[in-house]
Amino acid sequence: MPLANRHQPPYFEAMNFFVPCRVFFALLLLITVQIACIPPGLQDEEDNTRVSIDLKDLTTRKLAEFQDLRLTDSLLPYLEHENASYRYFAASAFGSYSDEEARLPLVALLDDPQDLVRSAAAYALGQQLPSSERLGEELIANFRLDSANRSRESFSYLLQAIGKQASERRLEQLASVKNYADRDTNLLAGTAWSIFYFARRGLLNEAGTARALELSIGDHAQEIRYPALAYLARYAPELDGDQVAKLSPILSDDPSADLRMLAALAVAKSPNQNSATLIEQQLGREKDWRVRSNLLGALNRFDYTVIRRIVPNYLDDPHELVAQRAAGIFVNNGSPEDATYYWKMARDSSLTWSVRYKLYQAANQHLPVYFSDYRGSINYQLQQRFAQTEDVYQKTAILESLAAFPWNYRIIQDLGLNSKLKPVNTAAVRALASISGRDDFDEFFRSSNRRVRIELAQAFQLAIESGDAGMIYEAAQPLSQPDNPYLLAYPDLNWAKTTLSNLPLPEMVESYRALQNAINQLEGRPQMTEFAPPEYSRPIDWEALTAAGDAPIIRIHTSKGKVDLALWPELAPNTVSNLLRLAKEEFFNGKPFHRVVPNFVVQGGDPRGDGYGSVDFSIRTETPMVHWDRSGLIGMASAGRDTESIQFFITHSGTPHLDGNYTAFGAVTEGQEVVDALLVGDLIERVEIR
Repeated sequence: MPLANRHQPPYFEAMNFFVPCRVFFALLLLITVQIACIPPGLQDEEDNTRVSIDLKDLTTRKLAEFQDLRLTDSLLPYLEHENASYRYFAASAFGSYSDEEARLPLVALLDDPQDLVRSAAAYALGQQLPSSERLGEELIANFRLDSANRSRESFSYLLQAIGKQASERRLEQLASVKNYADRDTNLLAGTAWSIFYFARRGLLNEAGTARALELSIGDHAQEIRYPALAYLARYAPELDGDQVAKLSPILSDDPSADLRMLAALAVAKSPNQNSATLIEQQLGREKDWRVRSNLLGALNRFDYTVIRRIVPNYLDDPHELVAQRAAGIFVNNGSPEDATYYWKMARDSSLTWSVRYKLYQAANQHLPVYFSDYRGSINYQLQQRFAQTEDVYQKTAILESLAAFPWNYRIIQDLGLNSKLKPVNTAAVRALASISGRDDFDEFFRSSNRRVRIELAQAFQLAIESGDAGMIYEAAQPLSQPDNPYLLAYPDLNWAKTTLSNLPLPEMVESYRALQNAINQLEGRPQMTEFAPPEYSRPIDWEALTAAGDAPIIRIHTSKGKVDLALWPELAPNTVSNLLRLAKEEFFNGKPFHRVVPNFVVQGGDPRGDGYGSVDFSIRTETPMVHWDRSGLIGMASAGRDTESIQFFITHSGTPHLDGNYTAFGAVTEGQEVVDALLVGDLIERVEIR
């Protein structure tokens, strides 16, 4: 837009910026001169060149490859290309990786005549890491709002980028702007997302909470209310009774399950009798299993008397993931007085195995030490069940239940480390690590604490020397902790360094990084937080994309039914081509969903079945302008930037804390009810390209 039309926006009016008079008149003179130089009728003219992504176009393919190879010097010239589609694609590329060389060219692109290009530039600037106060100020300087342009979508992305980059004092100013009209959807949604992203960086204050509350209620559009409620649910500190009263109608009456889910967590920020009653009443009438799951999760904030009254009613909920959530509350917030009650319920054969082993875990965790007879019976039953079942995931759940009583560490070693099942090996080391990390370790083991530490140190060394990806990663965790109790346990670390040097990359990149940090910690060196990406090894498969057509659909045949997903090659070409290629090779056939987190995700594609399986290639992270704000999005599991390969996940509900960090590359079109029914161990029978 011409300088003549760049008025200071209401956003800045609220900031009370002071401009000396001489500067003001100088600017006024400059504006007058520039207006005189602009041909009549062109001052407000936008470039109407349509942005469209055509992956058959050779230049677009070249840009996608530049992004994939992180070739900044090759991308930068296209930020100034006469073709708006190329400018848009080049700007979008920097939404997937950071490079300081792109900062100023992207800032310049905030003046592009095409709003989609401005949006892509703003999003890419928000994605640049690490966050920078200087960049935040540059973004604010480009927030030029007037009555003619306030409906631009790019302003929403600009506000979101400010939330990802600007300093805390800007949060106070942003939250104080109250003169946006109800019709200013992009500005209000951008404000809500900005508050959310400030909080994701640990920057939050009372003004932000108050503004989020205002935006979450009333007649605002859902695209405004969702990020505001997401902030209140995930990041806001405790709310007072009046604030909860304003949110209560959302929980009880709102037609959107997405909003009710968030309201359930938000009202628990004031854990009193009124909110407990509200949650209990809503649980009794709520039809959506995801909302029930969040309502139960909210009870973790309440006194045990509330938990004890409500939770047992949902251990046999019609949806197993809700029942799992209920049982988990007793693990996290159980009472020693009720430990035998948990054990009694654990023996109820009408409950599913996943719920029963959670209850065994709760009993083992909370049973007083002097109840030795009960303890012996509980652990005997768990060992018997371990021997009787052939289900690998039941075995891993049993090991977790055994670990709730730390003296079981030798039993866990015997059962888990001697198994021929890799997920069981991994679970055993994870169980030992959980024992090692207990805050009450010394108090619990008393005079035996040093001996137990030595035995655990030996177990962790054996796990690392095994060369197994899962065992290495889990064993490295306790060795990487600050105030490490194992600093004197390993006077010679050659065994760990030898293992490290033999780990194949990129297959075992997650284990490699974990072990490297463990070695650093044991040698008194700083742990690494930034790692070089794996060597580039999997280019975009254009043949696979061409064969699948412009709008590829895949059908995942599972042991619970069929799930259809529309893929987004324009947003994530390499991720989509990789999945299509794997499907054509029948890679996924027979592999389990190894991870299911209630009302979060189902995850599969791992050939090992425990999350540590991989292959000899990785692909680049692609993070397009997509909010993780709904169910049914498919994304790539990751061990860090540019480490994706074969494991994918599908969401049960919105997961906006993943925004900009995980590749989203498609969405469920049919079969979300199948996704919601999947449990750990259910199989991917095959993936069909439609």
